[in-house]
Amino acid sequence: MNVLLKVKPPDAAKIAHSVMAYDRVTEELDLELPLPLFLDTLALKIARVPPEDKYGALSYPLDARAVDTFRFLLGLGVDLSKRDYFLESTAGHVTSFGPRKLAAVELLTRVTPHPRYARTEKPCIAERELVVPTLRLLDDGNTGWMATIDIIARLTELFAPSGQDAGIHEGRGDPYFAQKVRSMIAHRDQPSNFIHQGLAHYDGHGLRISDEGRSTVRALLMATDDSPAA
Repeated sequence: MNVLLKVKPPDAAKIAHSVMAYDRVTEELDLELPLPLFLDTLALKIARVPPEDKYGALSYPLDARAVDTFRFLLGLGVDLSKRDYFLESTAGHVTSFGPRKLAAVELLTRVTPHPRYARTEKPCIAERELVVPTLRLLDDGNTGWMATIDIIARLTELFAPSGQDAGIHEGRGDPYFAQKVRSMIAHRDQPSNFIHQGLAHYDGHGLRISDEGRSTVRALLMATDDSPAA
């Protein structure tokens, strides 16, 4: 007798939102990019989902800046002349990440603790949400190393902090956003920190991505079947 066993998917394979791209002529779905759950709250902030829609249940059009941010972070295929891009809820869906991408998502889930969905009118970027963007910056550079001050500058350019993030931290002279980047590095001895986990190394002046960090972040850029993203 054959017995059918129901296999529970790993949490890393669960998704709550996807970037959807629709053909401007036919209005048909042309591309879907599932977003790993550990990046979900960052995705809501990139798309500027208002706080009253706490979990992003509606569909939100993405402007060129948001589309380019998703391109940089996750390898989103971009053609603004032919496609319109949206962030849409896919809550409850399970995606079939390939083995390499699934392993990368599982590792990055461990270094980015459970997302918090509380947001304000001008939401702040959380320290935990800066891990993947930082690894992408290091991997994207020529040497794999960046000075802390340059990491702050590039992350500021990428996310254009507003509200409290853009305010000056009293007594330190830096914006709150810059202090979050410094705190992310300063907390490197915490077991869940990406530096402690060996994804990057700190030399007192900046960060260098490790071989494991490079392979992990590049796997994140792959399509769900582990092929290069479209």
